[in-house]
Amino acid sequence: MEALLAVALTCHLLLINLAMTGPLCCVWLDVRARRQADVSIQIVGVRLAQWAFAALILVLVSGGLLVCVLWLMGDQRLFLAARRIPGRISNGAWEVLFSVVCLGFYTWWAARHRPERRLLCWLQRLLAILAATNLMYHFPPLFTILWQLQREPLPATDLLDGAAFRAMMLTAEVLAFTFHYWLASLATSAMAVLLLAERTTDEYGTFHESLMIAGGRVALAASLLQIPTGVWLLSVLPSTQQTALLGNDLMATLLLVAALIATWFLLQQLAAVAWGDTQDGGTWRTMALLCCIVLLMSGTLVRSRRIGQPSSGQKLESTSQKHVRDNHYFPLATRAESRSISRRRSIGASSRDICG
Repeated sequence: MEALLAVALTCHLLLINLAMTGPLCCVWLDVRARRQADVSIQIVGVRLAQWAFAALILVLVSGGLLVCVLWLMGDQRLFLAARRIPGRISNGAWEVLFSVVCLGFYTWWAARHRPERRLLCWLQRLLAILAATNLMYHFPPLFTILWQLQREPLPATDLLDGAAFRAMMLTAEVLAFTFHYWLASLATSAMAVLLLAERTTDEYGTFHESLMIAGGRVALAASLLQIPTGVWLLSVLPSTQQTALLGNDLMATLLLVAALIATWFLLQQLAAVAWGDTQDGGTWRTMALLCCIVLLMSGTLVRSRRIGQPSSGQKLESTSQKHVRDNHYFPLATRAESRSISRRRSIGASSRDICG
């Protein structure tokens, strides 16, 4: 079942990556097309917007598939964690709908009409920017926090308020995962530009080499930035997950090493494209390497997260243990709560003394 979960997670990540920063790449392509007065670049931008919109719709399907796999595995931790932040889950549904509407209207508008007036042009681009940044801001932190809550077998009635949730968004683990997802999303969207540019002819009837080079450079830069971000992410993971990745669990370690080797080959391929080597038809190899890396990293993530994770049927901790573990894992989120609890206890003790 772990293999099935890794495959489902791979499909979900590839789709959300394209939906998340694809619209920003559309804005970049629109600016480039207007500066160079090149209609073929505009065609690539419209096709990318259509791909991003389709990916956003399919994200809902892949997300449902992930939930079904977890349900079949009998893993209730995600559902228990979601019940601790019901407001964020309901808000997330509205945020997805907002992005669907913005990106859908942008795709329809860009395919039908290219406004010449500057105000209308930027209004059109604003729709794409809103659709992308809305997904980027809300969902990587949300799902990272859901994972953090799964590590804590606390009652579903122990709700997390808005202040504690925002404090958790500023923890090192959430920030590292968020930047990691952003860079992976940008690399995926840039490779989609690379693929579309190869299939689009310019004014001379040949494939758009300059756009392929530009897309390759963006993908290469994002992939290179993944190296320090990955080191940062590894350094802030829980100790059980770190040891699993660094040799304690053979399968997780092998998956990580295989992903790093595939990343090395991907960087070589992107470097060749970025320096103008676009004649050997290596675009599909680049996409295949990307899919392979995401699959291996998804397997690594699934395997390492399940090592040392409390089972879904584990008994709930006592109140004192809960506060100790909360202060260990989420110090920013619980510091204010702990002070509030201490004040209430002091007031209660004083009241009892007075009454006595």
